[in-house]
Amino acid sequence: MVSIKRKSYIKFVAILMLASLVVLGSAFPAAQANGKVWTTGAPVALAAGAADAVAQVSSLNGTVVADGLVAVGTAVKEGQVLVMVKTFAGNAPAARASIDGTVVEVLVVPGSEISAGQVVVKIKP
Repeated sequence: MVSIKRKSYIKFVAILMLASLVVLGSAFPAAQANGKVWTTGAPVALAAGAADAVAQVSSLNGTVVADGLVAVGTAVKEGQVLVMVKTFAGNAPAARASIDGTVVEVLVVPGSEISAGQVVVKIKP
């Protein structure tokens, strides 16, 4: 029989581990290779006609806000904020450009809910 004190400790450790995964998971963008985005082990093929565009993925969950949302045709530099989301702590960058280029497609609109790993913008190098 497990004591109440030990059960509380186990719950605490489990919550701490989950919180660490959330923080670490949002700090690293999905790896990109050969025109595919690898998020959870399954490749997501790029849309036809944009085969040379590089998909940019969100690193956070939240509601897209108009401030900080990039427009189609915008020239961007690596590291530039593409999409901002509203979180419980305020607005935060959800996606940054992984390459220099021109935005060819924006897949989100202000007010839409996005999740980490979701493709939000496509950039042509």
